[in-house]
Amino acid sequence: MVAGVAVSRAISSYGIDARIKWSNDILIHDKKVGGILTEVDMDGTREDCIVGIGINLNVAQSEFPEEIRDIATSVMAELGEEIPQEEFICRLLDEFENVYDRFRAEAFDEIMDEWRRRSSTIGKLVRIRTVGSTFEGEAVGIDREGALILELTNGSLVKVVSGECTHLW
Repeated sequence: MVAGVAVSRAISSYGIDARIKWSNDILIHDKKVGGILTEVDMDGTREDCIVGIGINLNVAQSEFPEEIRDIATSVMAELGEEIPQEEFICRLLDEFENVYDRFRAEAFDEIMDEWRRRSSTIGKLVRIRTVGSTFEGEAVGIDREGALILELTNGSLVKVVSGECTHLW
């Protein structure tokens, strides 16, 4: 969640509304502009987390493969001008440091609230595919562990820890 908020802030600093799609995508106008992957390693005494962030920064819309051209975008395509890579990386790292410092100061509720405000998923009808199941319902929230809370058509609530999320229109 820290990385999602930081990436969304960095892109939004250019005047573009960058949203977070649960669980690890960044969207602009419902098109994917980037993604975040994390890997946690716990050995009993220490917990390490590796964060990988990929952003389509300076890609012309015509450069995307035909099969994803309608669902992908870049910061440059949305802004209409190229962004210096070093400038963007500095903004992203500054935002990451700011959000991570708040996390370490135990301001987790504040980060959660911002994640929710920047979410493109909460309030939408979604389909979640997990290893053994598929759920459809309205995304009504996210819990402190990052699980998506769905309200199914029968009114029951389901928490989904991981899976492929598709926004249904």
